[in-house]
This record gives sequence, C-alpha cells and structure tokens, in this order.
Amino acid sequence: MTRLLLIRPVRQSNRFAKQLAESGWQGETVVSPVLTIKSCAVKDQIDPSVDMVFTSENAVQAISQLGPFNNVIAWCVGETTAKAASNLGFIVRNANGDAHKLENLILAERPRQLQFIRGRTVSYDLKKSLNLAGIETNSVVAYDQIAANLSAEAQDMIKGDQRVILPLFSVRSAELFFQQVSEPFRLHTIALSEQIAQVVPTDAVTQCDVTKKPNGTSMIAAIKSLDVT
Repeated sequence: MTRLLLIRPVRQSNRFAKQLAESGWQGETVVSPVLTIKSCAVKDQIDPSVDMVFTSENAVQAISQLGPFNNVIAWCVGETTAKAASNLGFIVRNANGDAHKLENLILAERPRQLQFIRGRTVSYDLKKSLNLAGIETNSVVAYDQIAANLSAEAQDMIKGDQRVILPLFSVRSAELFFQQVSEPFRLHTIALSEQIAQVVPTDAVTQCDVTKKPNGTSMIAAIKSLDVT
C-alpha cells in the first residue's frame, strides 16, 4: 500500500486528508507539518475600506477577527483562499492560479489602492511588482510561518521500503521539508505549480509531478491517478 505524507499546517492537512478519503482513496496517511501558523497583531495596520490581496488562506484567517469586510474586494490566488474570503463578507476576485496569474488579474482591472495581506515569508513579492506597475500597494505581515520538525512517524515512513507520495502545496513548505530530508528516498512528489516543483532537489526524490491545475481537486486527481492504493 502506497503511503501519503502531508506536511502542511495541521488544519489544512487534516482537511485535505478528509477530502481525499471522501474521494475514495484508501492509502495510509501521516500528517506531520513542517510549519505552524501564528497570527500577528495587525488591527492598527489594516484599513477596512481598502481592497486586499491574499495569496494564502492563512492570511485571510489571520485577519478574520477584524471582519466582516462587506463591500471590500479581496483579490485571491485560488479557490480555497477565495472561499475563506467570501466567508468574511469580501467581494471576491479569484485568479484560479498562482501569484503571477493573480498579478495579471489585478493589472487587468487596475484598482487604485491595495493592501497585500501576507506571511512573513513569501515566494513572490506582489507589493513590489504592483507598485512598479503604478498600483499603490501596502504590505501587512499578518502571520508567521514557524518551522517545525518532522515527527518520528514521518521520518520512519520516509526511510521505509514503500513509496511515499508527498503533495507540495507551497514553496515554503517544500523548502522546509527538504532542509530536513536530503538523502535519496522513495519519495514521489506532486507539486501544485512549476514554481514549487523547482524547489524539489531531483537527487532526493524518485519523481516529481505537477498538477494540471493549481488547486486541491487537481491534487486529489493526481494522487488517485497513481492507482496504487
């Protein structure tokens, strides 16, 4: 039986594991986050009248206590982030992609002013690129991504004889994982985008695939397509 290792924060990992099980996948799953999320105090930094940009569901959750945000536009990277923003009352613009597609969506409509609500570490600096494009954009660090060690159970799984499927949903989590795992093991990684796949060291995995679309549905389809439960 092929095994699955989930390294996202606990809430996202557990939700994905449930969605995967509900889709009919029956492999063994281990959850071992390589990072935890800690919200920052940002009440005095947020202007509730200015539209916001989100490249992560975690950013939306970090400001959830400051809502609702009725009549404010949320520019969102993908479906999960968009759903979280909609639940807070935002008018949602969904790029259905990565940060570059989100940037293009924003540039197409050219809002006057934006707030980029982000983690302390980001893989792409939207504030810089949007300001260079003439859109006034302020950056607010709403949460920290704190590195965490892989559990003993996860380490034993990786070192075992069976293939391990490793879904990668972000550049940061991929980077943190491969800082801890550098030897060649039977890891089959599936990245949510080409940008994430570029972080994967080819000598540490047996294969690295990229999902057809950058969303959870495509990730589930990619896992199930291996047909090795």
